[in-house]
Formats: sequence, structure tokens, C-alpha cells
Amino acid sequence: MNIINQTSKRATALLAAIALVGCASTAAPVSSTNSGTTNTGGFDRNTTIGAGTGAVLGGILGAAVSDRGDKNEGALIGAAIGGVLGGVVGNRYGTQIEQRARDIFKGSNTNVTQMPDGSTRINIAGDMSFNSGSAELKNSGMDTLNKVAQVARENANSRVVIVGHTDNTGNSDANQRLSLARANTVKDYLMTSGVASSRMTSYGRGASQPIASNDTESGRTQNRRVEVFLFPNQ
Repeated sequence: MNIINQTSKRATALLAAIALVGCASTAAPVSSTNSGTTNTGGFDRNTTIGAGTGAVLGGILGAAVSDRGDKNEGALIGAAIGGVLGGVVGNRYGTQIEQRARDIFKGSNTNVTQMPDGSTRINIAGDMSFNSGSAELKNSGMDTLNKVAQVARENANSRVVIVGHTDNTGNSDANQRLSLARANTVKDYLMTSGVASSRMTSYGRGASQPIASNDTESGRTQNRRVEVFLFPNQ
């Protein structure tokens, strides 16, 4: 009878896990537009729920499969289930951030990419935003940063990481300082546009991470950039 009870508990837990994973992978925010203002109904709430789903439901299901106080077994199974649920929910909301960013930047030359870690990368061309050797924002870069700020504000539970890059022209120390200064300029602009400073982190990478050859002007132009990453909290 004890073996039957254990089997029943395991079956119930696994069926519950499958059902919950299905719910997590199909849940989506309801977006509506009213008088030009987009309302991402429920996205931030759902992201917050997703962050804790794995831990809470993993604990519940772990308790369901433990037998007569065998908490070690229950904890191990609960952790495994929690990890699966947390990953599914986190990836789902990461995809939603990326899709929203693509909608906002549609028709522009700004590149939006979903990264393997689930973050969304927005690549801001340096030549469009800064003069050569300067960290002062050009007027032509403001529209792009306004769109970045819109994505960040609509996804208020995301973390924002800003990384500045340069080409390899000039002194490496100067390039490092310039890349960080440009990242901080972007951070300051986003903060004045309603993105909380506590959500943002900025870094400078100088010329250490090129995306094209520095042997041509075209390649150097591509390497002079600021990348903004939005990470779903999970």
C-alpha cells in the first residue's frame, strides 16, 4: 500500500508539473491601445509572478511527493520542477520584451536581438548618437533613446544593462573612458525619461569586443556603438 501511495503522489506531482508548465508557456499579457497610449495589461504583474513561480510551485510539488517526512526526496524533486517552471516562465517573458522592442523600433535602423541568455539587446549606432571622440548626445540619437526608454518603462520589472564600445583607433585607455562615458550618457538620458536609476547598470568595454573588422571604415563604424540589454527579472 505504501508503494502505491508513493506512486500515486509522484504521478499527481508530475501531472501537475506538466499542467503548470503548459500554463506558464502560454500565458501572455493583454496589450491594448487607447488614445495613442499603449497599455501592456498585466505584463509587469505576470513577470513578477513568473519570478517566483518556480520556487513556490516547486516547493508545493516537492511536498506532494515526499513520503512520511522524507523531505530530502521531496526537496530534490521540488527543486527540479521549480527549475523547469522558472526557466519556462523567464524565457517566455524575455521573448515578450524582445517582441515589444521590435514593434517599437519597426521601420528604424536600430537592431533588436534576443540573446541566448534570454535578454533583449538593442544596438544603438554610435555615429547616430555621438560625434567622434565625444560622449555628448547628438539630437539625432534622442529619438532612438526615447524608444529604448519606452521599452524599459513598459517592462518595469526588467533590469537594464548599458555597454559602451569603441573602435580600436587611438589609445586603449582613452577608448575605455570614452566607452564608459557614452554608456553613462545613455543611462542618464534614460533616467530623465522615467527609467529608475536603480534598475540600470553601465559598463565600458573600449575596443575589446568588436563586431566587425577594424581594418575598414565600415567595420569601425559598426564597432562604435552602445548596446542596451533588458533582462527579465527571474
